[in-house]
Amino acid sequence: MKRRLPLALTGLLLGLTALTNLITKFVNRPVGYSLLLLCLGLWLVLTGYFLLNKKDCQKQLTSLLAASTFPTYFMAMMLSPLVLPLAKPYLLSIWALGLLGHLTFLILFSIRAKKQASWEQVYPGWFVIYVGPAAASITARLVGQVLLGQVIFYLTFLAYLILMLALFYRLAKWPLREQELPNIAIMAAPSSLMLLAFLQLYPSGHPAFLLLLLLLSQGFYWGSFLYLARHLKTWFVPGFSAFTFPSVSTATALKLSLMRLQLTEGWLVSLSNFEIGLASLIVAYVALAYLYYLSKSKA
Repeated sequence: MKRRLPLALTGLLLGLTALTNLITKFVNRPVGYSLLLLCLGLWLVLTGYFLLNKKDCQKQLTSLLAASTFPTYFMAMMLSPLVLPLAKPYLLSIWALGLLGHLTFLILFSIRAKKQASWEQVYPGWFVIYVGPAAASITARLVGQVLLGQVIFYLTFLAYLILMLALFYRLAKWPLREQELPNIAIMAAPSSLMLLAFLQLYPSGHPAFLLLLLLLSQGFYWGSFLYLARHLKTWFVPGFSAFTFPSVSTATALKLSLMRLQLTEGWLVSLSNFEIGLASLIVAYVALAYLYYLSKSKA
């Protein structure tokens, strides 16, 4: 029987794309190239699945929780200039297509959420919808769209502040159910995403703002993961893909921040190395767990 692919797999694609950039630039280039092949393979599998199984995809997207994380597919496209230097003539087109796809999905999701959503259906995954376009800001300089990247940065930062307050209210009043808990990991992503965008858009940006974003990035990352370590009781569900990009983006943001601040030794450098190793392990675990899960499950 034909296997059904969870749309949450797009989160792993995004995490793997970000990890490819991190490993290629700071750890081991040949290993990074191997990861790039995995990224391209997964992108082809997902794209083919979307085109050939439209009814199943539409069925999965009826859930606002599943729909909120689907744009990680477009975010991976917006980050592609980081990992596809040989495709330079096509990078702007890929970047623009990813941004257009994300914004289109954002509009459609907003219309639907306005009609259907209650407070209980507001999830951390909504950061993917409304802050996710900041992925375009990270690579805007590489495709010659700095001004547009800056506009997107300010708009998504405003969305980040508003949504963070809304989510604190929602989670305090209506805690997530156990099967929804992996979505908490996404709380770690937006601060790191904004920090990465700031670092790329503003090479001489104010250190105080950098430090503020860095504190938020690290605080939400460790706070979210320690909370999940205490409350999560299952070894794997498809939503575990939510762990991948937050861990990689936080590790990358810390590494680049230390380079900007010219810190080359001390405990923060050790923490940076630890986070890179941890992010690699998390992505590897989720990828292997997905392989096992898909080999056992059938449509």
